[in-house]
Amino acid sequence: MSSVTPHTEGGSLCLITVGLDPEATETAKRAAMQESVKFLSAFPDYPQNRLQAQLEQQLEGAEALLCLIDFDKSKDLAVQAATHLQPLLNGRAALIALSRDETPGNILHAMRAGCSEYLTKPLQAGQLSTCLQKLRARWLRSPLHPARAAGQVLAFLSVRGGAGSTTAAVHLVWYSDFEGAQYLRRRLAQTAQPTGRGNSCQEHR
Repeated sequence: MSSVTPHTEGGSLCLITVGLDPEATETAKRAAMQESVKFLSAFPDYPQNRLQAQLEQQLEGAEALLCLIDFDKSKDLAVQAATHLQPLLNGRAALIALSRDETPGNILHAMRAGCSEYLTKPLQAGQLSTCLQKLRARWLRSPLHPARAAGQVLAFLSVRGGAGSTTAAVHLVWYSDFEGAQYLRRRLAQTAQPTGRGNSCQEHR
């Protein structure tokens, strides 16, 4: 048994399988039991419409969801399933790809779908156990409720020079309640003061 224990206020790690054959599913269940991970559901196909609805009820009290997805039956359906699963638990869902194909292209395809881990067939209980330990350690280091961002970044992109994106950005700050707006106003006022060189203001780039 793993000596690592869940770190949350009564929460737990949960595992589901999507698209796996019965033998691989049983292997996943054994690995989950060995690592004290709750096995929630086994979806033998890719049930896009009922995945979220069914899991949202089962995930009450869980801190993170681990999803083992077979990418061999249908890469397109596997990607769709990954897309539906990723937002669950406010993004605290880790996706694990399972495939016989070890080519860089297929691995990259799974990574682009949101998978952070890639396991090869035939699935071994020890292989999955190591992966579950790794993901649990990752959740231990991450806060359950991330601190709210102190600020917000807004980007202004201009289609061409002189279109006024700089003017729009400056006016937005000028009339906003953003922290630091008063400082910017002072700096703009200083820049606009006469320099004694024939120009009323200088432009800094």
